[in-house]
Amino acid sequence: MALGTAAAVDQFRTALPGKVVTPEVKPKYQGAVTRPWSQTCWTPAAGYVYLSNVQELTEALAIVKKTGSKFAIRKTGHNPNAGFSSADETAIVLDIRTNRGHGGFAQSSRAWSRWREKL
Repeated sequence: MALGTAAAVDQFRTALPGKVVTPEVKPKYQGAVTRPWSQTCWTPAAGYVYLSNVQELTEALAIVKKTGSKFAIRKTGHNPNAGFSSADETAIVLDIRTNRGHGGFAQSSRAWSRWREKL
């Protein structure tokens, strides 16, 4: 695991307890790796962070930026291209599939657009 990625995983564990899945948690980790419907997207990341709302996404992106770690965003899209909803062992996957309703990510496209500009 890359140094920045290891630091990001540590910070995620502190900032978002219970929302980080890493290889040490074997059954959950395997489920996270094989979650995309396309096997071409099944690449093992350094960790998967399950985010429930815009505040958690904002905090996660701040950690990614601070540590300089690579990352991928996983949501509900259907993209079979390798690496598009996953990442390798040197990166983190920020999973935003869990909450798309009220207070979740459905109403937050503007917030996400603003964060992309900052990255």
